[in-house]
Amino acid sequence: MTNRTRIHIAATVAIAVEAVVGWHLVSDDPDPDPDPFADRGECFPDDIDLGYEVGCRVTPPADMSEAIARAADEFDIDPWMVAVTVHRESGCDQYALGSAGEIGLAQVNPSVWMGTLRRNGIARRPQELYDVRTNLRASAYVLSRAHRAADGDLFGTFRRYNGSGPKARKYAREQVSAYASVALPDGAL
Repeated sequence: MTNRTRIHIAATVAIAVEAVVGWHLVSDDPDPDPDPFADRGECFPDDIDLGYEVGCRVTPPADMSEAIARAADEFDIDPWMVAVTVHRESGCDQYALGSAGEIGLAQVNPSVWMGTLRRNGIARRPQELYDVRTNLRASAYVLSRAHRAADGDLFGTFRRYNGSGPKARKYAREQVSAYASVALPDGAL
């Protein structure tokens, strides 16, 4: 992912959040860093020194980073996988509703996952997927199943999370790139 793409993503998310939520995203820093990802937004704050903040520039809930870490830990998945999924799927909008009925931060599809989520004590009703913690737990669960099914292969994990076919393969390539750019020190797998 190029710096130009990163800047475009950050600007798009900032504009969308401001338009939808009305939060103003103006830095108080008199000498702002020219790299918008150097001080990433607070969708995933650094308050617990985890920093799963992938460029979203919204504040609530203040403990998003901790919620991602807990969900990822519960289902033994890399928290960065959850973070890049949330960024891609909803731009950190817990009330996002997809065209196929996907719900919340990670756009979990209840028509596909509700029975499994219910059996595993994650969510009883689709409406619960609008809750930040419930949606993150559901996402981490689905990602962990996909990761196991893909034998730990990152591309296979993201492809399974999205579905199948050419669009899912494109999604997986883009997610692997996003993951590498934020989760790995040199940005390469």
